[in-house]
Amino acid sequence: MFQPKHSLPLYYQITEELRTRLKNEEWKEGDLFPTDKYWATQFNVSITTIRQALAQLVSEGFLYRRAGKGTFVQLSNITEKVGKLSGFFDEIRAKGKVPTAKILSSGVKNLDSHLLSRFPILSSFKQPNLFLIDKRQCMNNMPVARVLSFWREDLGRQIEKYDLTTHGMYDILDMLGIKKDFAEQFISAEAASPELSEILEVPKKTPLMRMDRLLYSNNQVLEFSVNWYRSDRYRYTFRLDA
Repeated sequence: MFQPKHSLPLYYQITEELRTRLKNEEWKEGDLFPTDKYWATQFNVSITTIRQALAQLVSEGFLYRRAGKGTFVQLSNITEKVGKLSGFFDEIRAKGKVPTAKILSSGVKNLDSHLLSRFPILSSFKQPNLFLIDKRQCMNNMPVARVLSFWREDLGRQIEKYDLTTHGMYDILDMLGIKKDFAEQFISAEAASPELSEILEVPKKTPLMRMDRLLYSNNQVLEFSVNWYRSDRYRYTFRLDA
């Protein structure tokens, strides 16, 4: 039975209690979590206190909310270690989960002033046309990221011939015998636009992690990708040596 301690905020104590129960897997991943009203009754506290506690568990990646559907259990999110070059599909498979993608659009894009003003780094390709693959990436059918992936036109046309819903880009490069040398990555935060909120199934203006990546092969740019990740389902770990 829950026994409040006067020395700690109620929402903090409830967060700890529910976090422990989630770690003990009282619920399975994807289960519908009991409602805020249910927990308010169970803990004999206000709805506001419960919402504070659940918001913390959402931020830690134990739960996620879907507008109009409720709160769901998420026992694992994706952690990528800085310094290791890997693709989304590799990361998901390493966790024993199933990666998939939905192609939103694909085709040749003229590298005009509008596109360059939005992504100036595309000038690194030194080509008039690029091939763009726009997709949503999922883990166990849960949306995790929206990706804009720019390639040289000839290479993009080759990649498009493969099943992009079940094969990662790096898988396809391996099948094509194309070597990946290294990547440069730039990480920032961005609020979800109406378009991103719909694709990633989050409220508008939700904080997202944005990652821009330049992939190189033989000292030439192979791909430039813009990745928007749900911050409740994706995180980075850093090792900082003294």
